[in-house]
Amino acid sequence: MVNSGKNPCKNPCKNPCKNPLKALAILAILSALGAGCSSLPPPIRGYPEGDAAARRRVKKLAVVGFLANYDFGPSMNLATVFKPGTRYQMTVESLCVSFTDELNKNRYFRVLPALTVKRNRFYVSAKVDPDPRSRFRSTCPAWLRKISPGDGFDYRGLCRELKVDGLLMFEFSYSTYSSIFTRGAKIQSADLLALGSDGTILYRRQGFTQFSGTQYFADYAWLRRRTFEQDLYNLDIAVRAVADDFIAAFAPR
Repeated sequence: MVNSGKNPCKNPCKNPCKNPLKALAILAILSALGAGCSSLPPPIRGYPEGDAAARRRVKKLAVVGFLANYDFGPSMNLATVFKPGTRYQMTVESLCVSFTDELNKNRYFRVLPALTVKRNRFYVSAKVDPDPRSRFRSTCPAWLRKISPGDGFDYRGLCRELKVDGLLMFEFSYSTYSSIFTRGAKIQSADLLALGSDGTILYRRQGFTQFSGTQYFADYAWLRRRTFEQDLYNLDIAVRAVADDFIAAFAPR
């Protein structure tokens, strides 16, 4: 086509694409990006249970349970799947760190360091019903016990020994999902409970879900490849969103 000179191209292409199919693919990806492939995690619906007045008195909390449940097939070797350094163990430990880091950003309460919980003799030896050792298809960070929000134990004694105003326990399962250009994650079947030292429910959500939103990954779009780093990135967004919901419940109204 001859340029008439009326509308000269200010940025002529030095290497015009000779493959029309490749050009169409590039345009499709650019169009998808322009439309916004990434999205933010949605808020959790509804309001958590709990005593708002009691929450205002809380100055220090301890995370004593962070339990991930898995639905493995019959061929999975449960004796090795949760060993240090395995995919599932690395995932739950990374998520626990992200969850605690997000909680520590608040200005209403402090979170006890994980090492302090791990070294507490009362926590290590406390009787828990049902026995956490029976949870073969669940895992938790190496510094915690497999404690669920529904378990029975001496929470008053543990608060006293840890010198905190309340205990926090989080139990969940998770999944990841993908489309042509995006990846995402979902925290599902989740229970989050914070108990005061006197047994008061400070915060409770049961059976809730939390999405990460969808995120665009260029390497996945081109290579159709799912990576462990992508999954962790999205799960990190989801657990941080849960932590933000928890913090919001402690904000003065």
